[in-house]
Amino acid sequence: MLELIPGQNTTLAAGARQAGIRLTWNGHTPVQVRCALLDEALHLPNTEHLGPVHDAAGHLDLVVDLAGVPAGIGGIGLWLAAPDLAAVAGLRVQVSHPHTGPVAEFSPVLGGLSPGSGAALIQVYRRDGQWKVRAEGEGVENGFAGLAQAFAASPRSADAPPDAGFLQFSTGVSLAKQQPAADPPTDPAGRTARATGAASLNLGAARAGTDGWVPPALLSPVRLPTGRVVLGKQRRSLHMPIATGTDGLDMRLTWAPASRPSRAPGPDLHLGALWHLSSGLTGAVQSLGGHRSGPARGHPVLTLTERDETRGEVLHLDLSRAHELHRLVVYVYAYSGRPQWAKLRPVLTTTFGDAAKVEIRIEDVPSAATICAAMSIHRVRENLVLRQETEFLRGQQSSVATAYGFDLGWTRNR
Repeated sequence: MLELIPGQNTTLAAGARQAGIRLTWNGHTPVQVRCALLDEALHLPNTEHLGPVHDAAGHLDLVVDLAGVPAGIGGIGLWLAAPDLAAVAGLRVQVSHPHTGPVAEFSPVLGGLSPGSGAALIQVYRRDGQWKVRAEGEGVENGFAGLAQAFAASPRSADAPPDAGFLQFSTGVSLAKQQPAADPPTDPAGRTARATGAASLNLGAARAGTDGWVPPALLSPVRLPTGRVVLGKQRRSLHMPIATGTDGLDMRLTWAPASRPSRAPGPDLHLGALWHLSSGLTGAVQSLGGHRSGPARGHPVLTLTERDETRGEVLHLDLSRAHELHRLVVYVYAYSGRPQWAKLRPVLTTTFGDAAKVEIRIEDVPSAATICAAMSIHRVRENLVLRQETEFLRGQQSSVATAYGFDLGWTRNR
């Protein structure tokens, strides 16, 4: 069974028709749980897409009839609220398949929030015909109302909610009957733009984010590995301390050499990244459009080097400013069309001073994929969490931004 960290996802068994979710915590601390019926972009269309509040203590079970989820619903979010989230000790979420048993577990850490806060725990969502589960662990102020604002679609939809008969709850020690919760503000700001067909950024696209993500605390000190580490099926993530005195972290995209006429252009394969600072500012770094550093003002946190046909392309993270980083999503794309994934066999290698070299191989690519979200990096206190994503998407850079909750403006390259 896979132990998930915040932001990590895994696929449910092929052809799964049901998913079981069990939420447990120590003692009988009272909590409230509700489901959010999300659209294809995993946003909340409107507050009518929030399910009823379930009061529970000790544990809660939810069965999702995946075969019965309407076509317009892209995912189901499981949300939690309590008078004091820090008092909900030993919180654990387990996702199971009815035939194969437990698939994944997640242990959110929700300290440091004010009374009455809420948290998005997990999402069960549909992607390219498959059902997946993603660990979230996102805490926000103002309970369910704050969560609804953080996940709100922009613009809000007037669609009526579907019948939620595909969700079946069973609570632990029942405290009260289901009660309606107060609606969030009538016009919450959306956290993700609905941009489509994008290639280069508007210069004014960087803006304050609204997703309210609160990173969890690491429970023990991290020891940096040495040598070569491959992130893949056996190991999905790696914790790296932000070492004082280390110049930076380099992410290098390389590809297999290929013979071609001397004057022919090199492979159409490029490196880019979406960045989100702790201040809330977001943006992108990529050669297309000339956005080689971010943020544009002041000393950059991220810088993209000039491309070299033999040594590849390097994205540099300045670790002296790593405490300003909230999260980062690194993607691989082509200027036009679909990259020759199988021929080029791209590899993303991350180096951290003289320590480990962390490799992510981009392989087993679906035939229709035009872009790959290869890796994400999250700052968790004094550490960086590197996580393999290899999430293949159809579309352009805006597809990655939408999938990972970045609110950016895009224009088609001309």
